[in-house]
Amino acid sequence: MKKFKILLGFLFVFLVACQNHTPSATFTGDPIDTNKEQIYYDPIDKKLVKFNPNGNQSQVINANESDFAYDINNADNLFIIGDSLNHKYKLVEIKGDQIETLHEFKQGEEIFPIGYNAGNIYFIHSFYNENGEDKNKRTISLIDLEEFNITDIESVNGLLTDGIVSPNNIYYTAFNNENNYYELHRKSIEEGKKGEAPELISVGYEAPELFLSKDLENEKEIMNLYASDNNKIYSKEDSWDKHQANYFKPTTVIGIDKNPDGTMKITFIEKRSREKVNEVDDVVGIHFENDSIVVATKSGASKY
Repeated sequence: MKKFKILLGFLFVFLVACQNHTPSATFTGDPIDTNKEQIYYDPIDKKLVKFNPNGNQSQVINANESDFAYDINNADNLFIIGDSLNHKYKLVEIKGDQIETLHEFKQGEEIFPIGYNAGNIYFIHSFYNENGEDKNKRTISLIDLEEFNITDIESVNGLLTDGIVSPNNIYYTAFNNENNYYELHRKSIEEGKKGEAPELISVGYEAPELFLSKDLENEKEIMNLYASDNNKIYSKEDSWDKHQANYFKPTTVIGIDKNPDGTMKITFIEKRSREKVNEVDDVVGIHFENDSIVVATKSGASKY
């Protein structure tokens, strides 16, 4: 497919203080005491797994084929879980081996989270009735974590497919059915600019997924937006191999793939050197703690 992309030259940038970092040739995990059940996440099958690494016992919590769990960028312990067949979802918080329901959405609403920012969870909001989806109503909404009120984002519509939230903007992709490609849009959520119409940034993408990365530049953290095709994740100046699940942390790129036995393999790539600094196999699930990832395997759990 011919590309028309303006390769993300508009990337939003903001700087924060950052500690000096010296790349290392290895990236090892710190074993943690997990002699108890914990809930971990399978980001490929979108399942929550109750697992005791020491006893090597696991149980998929949302085991039905139509049940899914979605993690939320920048909100480590919050998930959207629900039934995609009956379009019934809820926002939950995971605490150890317990799941606490924070809010239940109305039946007939499809909820796909795209990120957390400033006390709000943003999500692609779809509506279903007996005839299927009312695609004219699809939008991006937010739910605040104080009162759990839901607000639609003004002027956002179309066949929305993915998105990511920065402090000042929502970036989202929408499918252009006529031309069979995805378009990239930007919508301001900055105070004083929320009423502005979304801006079409570029077109011609073959995949909808977007990613946000803290990249080190001149000893500062710069937040960059990455788009993707079927095999690569890229910005204006950089690209990475695309895995079945992908996460960006300040110094590492994390790629996750399924093994034939249903476990996962996690690859850690150091950003500056672009070298593979670790690979963890037989992974049952993960969870994030700020910029660290806890990886549970059949032989134990470690924090990286």
